[in-house]
Amino acid sequence: MDQYAYLIVTGAPDNTEFGIDLLAINITDEFRGVKLIPPGAHFIYSSAKDSFGNTSTARNGFLHYFKTGEIVVKEWNAQLEELQDRSKGDLDLEKQRIKEHLKDLDRFLAMYEYENLNKWKQLTNMLSEEAIKRLSPESGMIRNSIEFKSCPDKDRPRGKPEAPIRNIKIRSNEDEAMYLPNLEIITETQPKYSKLPERFTKTTPPADVTFNNIDTVNLVEKLFNEITSKTQLLEELQHSFIVYFCGFSVDSLSHWRQIVSLLCNSERSVEKDKNFYKSFVNIIKHQIPEIPVEFIEQNSSNTIYQDVRNLLRNLVVNNCAELSDNLQMHLKNYIGWTFEDFLEDDPEDLPQIVEM
Repeated sequence: MDQYAYLIVTGAPDNTEFGIDLLAINITDEFRGVKLIPPGAHFIYSSAKDSFGNTSTARNGFLHYFKTGEIVVKEWNAQLEELQDRSKGDLDLEKQRIKEHLKDLDRFLAMYEYENLNKWKQLTNMLSEEAIKRLSPESGMIRNSIEFKSCPDKDRPRGKPEAPIRNIKIRSNEDEAMYLPNLEIITETQPKYSKLPERFTKTTPPADVTFNNIDTVNLVEKLFNEITSKTQLLEELQHSFIVYFCGFSVDSLSHWRQIVSLLCNSERSVEKDKNFYKSFVNIIKHQIPEIPVEFIEQNSSNTIYQDVRNLLRNLVVNNCAELSDNLQMHLKNYIGWTFEDFLEDDPEDLPQIVEM
């Protein structure tokens, strides 16, 4: 019994959606938590439902690294409709009493689902306790989107007072942004991810824009120079995917896509660090089959498919054909992707001949 961990939940209403990792259930009023949780990183989430059984709040949760023999206690916050840490009483004393009466609690605890444990480990094998603490929001709670607080009315952008409304023309995204509320991110709700370099900005020289679209090596190197270690980027890749996959976070999905795009589209980066790319491939080959079906249609407009296609080419030209073959085979077996003629230049990238 001491080799497993336990999650104790109190006060959650009947029919609340509760989930741990890849298992989601609607609980009854007898539910008191989960037993026999294997040590490691796990995502706990919940979503309140109304009297008709419809979801009334977005899914929210937290990542926790469970240790051997650990007992984690959470209570339901009726106002926020989410699980939170115990707010009253002696938590250490409560945990000791729970440990002494686990046999009495056993019938109220759901069994951890071991059927999907191997898949879960493949998706989270880089997530240590330190990585979870470093990357999770300060509040510890993960929601499906970052929260904002509005600016005071006096600070709201109102356009140029001297220009009549009928003559105002929005000519660019920058102009449009002038008329949007100046919202401020509530930092406690934001995952602490690295700031990813953009392929181009308003001040990027045209030559650099062209080069970055051909090979993202300069952007990858810039990112590596701004983080403590390359391992941290792999941890971030897994963290952002899990927060999206289990927590439905659109912000984390966007961050995951940007990392994948940067790393897939650099031939020179593969040449510089093949060991890093071996780890990268071993992570995304387990992630991609889990994304929604609308993202895995094999066509030229699917940016994830096109990024992987470019990655395969970059691996082969850098003498990593075995790694490329392994990724191809895995994706073919799980989602039916094939990559015929991926070593040939994309017709859209070839020079266009214009007859005069």
